[in-house]
Amino acid sequence: MKIVKAESILVSVPFEATGIPPWSFGGNPRCAFDTLFVRLETDSGIVGWGEAFSRNEDRSLKMTLDTRVLPLVLGRNANEIGRIKQELEFRLHNFGRVGPIVYAISAVDIALWDIAGKAARMPLVDLLGGPFAQTIDVYASLLRFANVKELVRIVRQAIDRGYRYIKLHEITVPEIRAAVEAAGEDAKVMLDTNCPWTVAEALRYDRELAPLDLMWLEEPVWPPENYRGLAQVRATGRHRIAAGENAGSLMDFMHGCGQPDAVLFTDFRFSVVGKNSPALDNSSRTVHHRSRSRHKSRRSWDACILGVTSVAREAVPLEMPS
Repeated sequence: MKIVKAESILVSVPFEATGIPPWSFGGNPRCAFDTLFVRLETDSGIVGWGEAFSRNEDRSLKMTLDTRVLPLVLGRNANEIGRIKQELEFRLHNFGRVGPIVYAISAVDIALWDIAGKAARMPLVDLLGGPFAQTIDVYASLLRFANVKELVRIVRQAIDRGYRYIKLHEITVPEIRAAVEAAGEDAKVMLDTNCPWTVAEALRYDRELAPLDLMWLEEPVWPPENYRGLAQVRATGRHRIAAGENAGSLMDFMHGCGQPDAVLFTDFRFSVVGKNSPALDNSSRTVHHRSRSRHKSRRSWDACILGVTSVAREAVPLEMPS
């Protein structure tokens, strides 16, 4: 099957949030969930869809896809998934081994696997050897509120919706303690701080948060690739340590998160490192979704972002495909 058309489509879904506007990333904060899709069409009529990890109306990533990556995909045999991914990484490695160029390649990788499943007329899970379970536990991943009253309300809302595991993104103790107390025996709570602290600060918070019995403490140390620092925090034995959200390749997981005593749980984002190829290369399965809910997840890495009071009626294309 030859790839005869390749395009990217940037879509924005606005929402109202009661927490801190989440998506700034260098621009003005925006309450919109932006997704950059890749659409690959083959000469047999099969279309594959992929997704790049994008944030805050990421037109620069779209330009990278359109000008650097997709021209190298046109005319290729869609069955050569591993070869295409390896060649893209090798030819474009001077543009970075982590970050936008890798996000773009990941979107292509996801689309190629989508084509493979459709060509075989099989769900991708069956193409890869079948499911290990019929159901999968998920958790509610909350925005950062920095407001005790509102956070408590949203924690209880998540529990009422069926979630039994809840992930916070707070970085101050009063909010964290209040959320854990609000969850009580109804839900387990984990904490993702998004790497805000020095090792010394992380050790102080590690000690102060220990009585709360968090399910895990995620990325407490800056910079995120300070795996020795993570190992120091984990060595106290007070918390299970999770990390890997900022890793961008299989090598990052092998030589970073894979360092002895650094990390217990890994966060493997397919739209960052590729949907299946890195996982297959390492014959690995991630331990990142750890909770139970009646709701289905639209992503493997985020079951739900709560604190949303209303969602737009429809996605808004930021730029229509030609």
